[in-house]
Amino acid sequence: MTGQERASSPASRVSRDNSTQINAEIVNVHNASPADPPGRSAHSPAWMLPIPRPALVERAQEAQRLLTLVCESDLGPGVPIGVHGGSGFGKTSLVMWLCAEELVRARFSGGLLWLMLGEPGPAGVLAGQINELIEQLTGSRPTFGDPVQAGYRLGEVLDTQPGPVLLVLDDVYDQQQLLPFRMGGRSCLRLVTTRRRWIVPPDSSVWVDRMNRRQATALLTVGVEGAPPELVERILDGTGHWPALLELANRVVVRRIRHGVTAETALRDVADRLATSEPDMFAPGAFGPDDVNDRGQAIASVLRAGLALLTEADNDRLEELSIFPVDVDIPIAVLELLWAQTGRLTRDRVQLLCYQLADLSLVLYYRADPGTIRLHRVVRSYIVHVTAPDRRQRLHGQLLAAAAATLPAGQPPAWWELPPRYDYVVAHLAEHLTAAGRRPELVATVTDLRWVHVRLTRHGATAVERDLDRAGTPAAIALARAVRQSAHLFTPLAPPGSLGAVLASRLARHAQTDGFVESLPRPRLANRWPLPDRPQAGLVRTLTGHTREVVAAAAAPDGGWLATAGQDGAVRIWNPVSGELRCTLAHAATVLAVAPDGAWLATADRGVRIWDPVTGSPLHKLVVGPGPVHALAVAPDGAWLAAAGQDGTTSIWDTRTGDCRHVLAGHTERVDALAAAADGTWLATAGYDRTIRLWDPATGAALRTLTGHTHWVTALATAADGSWLASTGHDGTVRVWDPTSGALEQTLTRNEGPVVSLAVVQAGAAIAAGGWDGAIRIWDRFTGELLHTLTGHGSWVSALCTPRDGGWLASAAQDGTAYIWDPVTGARHNALTGHTNWIRAVAASADGGWVATAGQDGTARIWDPAAVPDARTPARHTDAVTTLAVSPDGDWVASAGLDRMVRIWQPATGEPMQFTDGQPVLALAVDPNGDWLAAAGRNGMDLWNPRKPAERRTLAGGIGRVLAIAVAPDGGWLAAGDQDGTVVVWDARTGRDPRSFTAHLGPVEVLAAAPDGRWLATGGPDHITNLWDPRTGEHGHALATGRVRAIAWAPQERCLAAAGQHVTVWDTDTGERRHTLIAHKEPVRALAFASDGSWLATGGQDGTVRIWDVSTGACRHALTGHTHWVTALATGPGGTWLASTGYDGTIRIWDPVAGTPMAAIRVDSPLVACAWLPGATVICAGGTGGGVYAFDLLR
Repeated sequence: MTGQERASSPASRVSRDNSTQINAEIVNVHNASPADPPGRSAHSPAWMLPIPRPALVERAQEAQRLLTLVCESDLGPGVPIGVHGGSGFGKTSLVMWLCAEELVRARFSGGLLWLMLGEPGPAGVLAGQINELIEQLTGSRPTFGDPVQAGYRLGEVLDTQPGPVLLVLDDVYDQQQLLPFRMGGRSCLRLVTTRRRWIVPPDSSVWVDRMNRRQATALLTVGVEGAPPELVERILDGTGHWPALLELANRVVVRRIRHGVTAETALRDVADRLATSEPDMFAPGAFGPDDVNDRGQAIASVLRAGLALLTEADNDRLEELSIFPVDVDIPIAVLELLWAQTGRLTRDRVQLLCYQLADLSLVLYYRADPGTIRLHRVVRSYIVHVTAPDRRQRLHGQLLAAAAATLPAGQPPAWWELPPRYDYVVAHLAEHLTAAGRRPELVATVTDLRWVHVRLTRHGATAVERDLDRAGTPAAIALARAVRQSAHLFTPLAPPGSLGAVLASRLARHAQTDGFVESLPRPRLANRWPLPDRPQAGLVRTLTGHTREVVAAAAAPDGGWLATAGQDGAVRIWNPVSGELRCTLAHAATVLAVAPDGAWLATADRGVRIWDPVTGSPLHKLVVGPGPVHALAVAPDGAWLAAAGQDGTTSIWDTRTGDCRHVLAGHTERVDALAAAADGTWLATAGYDRTIRLWDPATGAALRTLTGHTHWVTALATAADGSWLASTGHDGTVRVWDPTSGALEQTLTRNEGPVVSLAVVQAGAAIAAGGWDGAIRIWDRFTGELLHTLTGHGSWVSALCTPRDGGWLASAAQDGTAYIWDPVTGARHNALTGHTNWIRAVAASADGGWVATAGQDGTARIWDPAAVPDARTPARHTDAVTTLAVSPDGDWVASAGLDRMVRIWQPATGEPMQFTDGQPVLALAVDPNGDWLAAAGRNGMDLWNPRKPAERRTLAGGIGRVLAIAVAPDGGWLAAGDQDGTVVVWDARTGRDPRSFTAHLGPVEVLAAAPDGRWLATGGPDHITNLWDPRTGEHGHALATGRVRAIAWAPQERCLAAAGQHVTVWDTDTGERRHTLIAHKEPVRALAFASDGSWLATGGQDGTVRIWDVSTGACRHALTGHTHWVTALATGPGGTWLASTGYDGTIRIWDPVAGTPMAAIRVDSPLVACAWLPGATVICAGGTGGGVYAFDLLR
């Protein structure tokens, strides 16, 4: 390279000072630039640049392109910049050079983060790596066990950095590894190195190939003077210009020169070894599919030359590294255990040997802090080859023996007690036990819930499943199934020990629970009675990740992946078997469609995008007419895609080129349904204008218009051979047409109300239609006979689905229910219970092996349609619980829900004592003496005897839909507020003499009785809280509070708190405002006073609970932990505890004086109400899934 060429090359700007560096990647995290003085501020940006190797060789073309991409590409979580090439081709070295460049430092003033990935391991390991990055930025290490959750947090932290951040992800294996790093970080650029070309699009990446002769010569002769050209040429030919091998050769030569050998002798020795290498040194394919050629012979030759520079004992230590997995950081602490056992090495000697191995480039890198090494893949392959299998088995046993020696004596060892220092052993224990031939110990360990708890805490549910699958015994398989079904609940939960409480709660019926629960710390929450939401037998797993409702789902034809679309603006692609999230597509889609061969996925909102479902890469972006897309249809051969729009047109696109072939215009209103003929010769469109139109998709010509529906056409379905077309509509009919002639063949009219879903069953011999009345009707296609009416849904049937062979029919409804039916006999095979709200979509694998449901609760659930139903299902409401009440003596618990049921529960066992059928109940109130229970709802007010439900009174008084009720402290009166603003007060003993008055201009949404019964407080959306004399109806004070969502009276002081956007505290004698409590970022929905009135707890939609000093109005504590709305608060008996429930499905117990979390537990449903049993440490809660829960607080 000439001086002029060097000056113009970006690579020429790298500065080198080799005087104090060795020629290996001995890595320290650099949190300051070289110019930074010692004692850098803790708030300065992190710059995690590994120390560059002095053997960096200028590769001007690649360097210039990479520098341009990194300095000119847009920031944000979009397509990353990539460097791709074969193993050992210099990708990491090129990126290390780049990150030392002044231009890069100047652009990324927010810092550099560097993470080495490699082949995927347990999800918890990746989460831990992300936690470390967060710690680099914040100084505080989180405890996320789920990489996606950790990634969300990392994105949030990146968005707070003072400037743009460069995030380097080294050796990315697949798209799933990238997923956690593509969330947030609007001012972050992601730069990845990878051996796989498809990870990053070509226009955003740099290809690093084998070196040219000049570059290879430069790398081989770094630090070597007077190298004979003929020897250099021999070595270049023998190594194939492979950078990793050239660097190994260079380190051998340099090390020998240091020991007094001439450069010529050292080079000749390497060249001769390459020329005489053994032909069968490695088995075919030992280095993986990314190697360009079989390099085994050359590698073996050069490695033997390097190993000759080590002592025999050090060679043994290197070979002992063969027991460690590929692409894993090996902690120095674990090497200290192993090498003390095998070679009696001291800690200092371990450090020195690691340094020597790095100096010879026999390890990929050595990090002095935090103390790890990583083997290069080729070196690991070599030492595995030369180490006998029986020796490796003994080595696995020696590592285990050394680790076990750090534990308390006992057999088998209590592996779950290994400290974080030896977390590598925990993460890979199952592999080492298996390799050591200790299968009985493996089975005993991984099925012990103490081990499961530690693995969940550190590495997540996937790691537990992997351990149990490796064990493979019936007990392990059963435990793996139980963990899999509740895996979405086994995420980190504060305070420490709470995840163990969740595990004990979900596995209460497991054989080993007893011994496990004794090891859990207290205080903790424990099931008082069986969980009402325990997984149904057919549930395989629950997929969580969407932060809002899921509106669409689609399955790959081979069942290999499932796509879900959420209102959170993301389409997620999952592995339905493992539950792992493969990739996330940034598109706020509401409709999905899949290519017949699964090669692409189409997503639609106001436009259509086509994606590669394997890589997540966008293929085409299609612009359609104004308004949203309501339906998609795919040609049988996948050649075109049709999109139906709001403007009444349907566009047909070429899926290969992304070109628009035709725009089909003819409908006068929006198009809602599409269906394509099996041979692709016609496309049917239907919609709001009550017509069905047939088109030729090849020419765009209109073929015919089918009329007859008298209302909006909602769905279309066609026979497998295309011989008939079925349509449904809001007119309540199913119509069958001949698409060739356009003739109406049948009109099926025995539906009650609109029909909104349609499926072809019985191999085309029958049609299934789901309607607003909650029924599915199956009709004989040929005779029009109604074969079956399938009932069970409590609301309209939103989706139907059947596998390719039609062996079963899945249905889902707006009330959150889903069923599997036999379409031939009409029998119900199974009820798929678990969703807590409207199920919006159903999808199935073509072979019928699994079915997925997705809905408004933000989850997708995978089911086994062939599972045998549970013999006994837990008692629960069939719709959301709205309120709870407990008797004054704690003898019973009452719950009410939208299922029109009021249930009375036995508090010791959870057995339903009584239940009553009436109206959807929105509020309950209990007589202070426990003699009656008031239930209010849409049809007024009922009074029940909780011990004799047949004794019911309906209170008259001209009241409408009741939203809130309150009872006098002495039980003398009962008040109700309705949606029209009226309050009615009855004599509670007689139910007579109702007094009514208009309390608000709008609905009365909140009522609360003063502790002495003198006042009744009312609140609503008119921004006023009113105080009334409940006996006379006289108005006391009007308190300007804003919209009121909750009211609470202090137990002793005459003051009242009203919650809305903020919280106001009032003196009820004078009507004066005492305090305005402003801290919550969103409206407050829950209030609770201390039993002595000294503090007030507030719970908000921002997920926080705050404790306030009532006398001063100061905020004592801000309690964080809930990840969604706080829905209810309850002060425990004696005022020692405060309970909170949230829409995140957690119950949390706090010490309100100290402001600390004491215990927590998670259930499989958002929670909306809670109450303590009087005189007991038992907390009850009700959820939107219909469950009523009770937990003992064990102290």
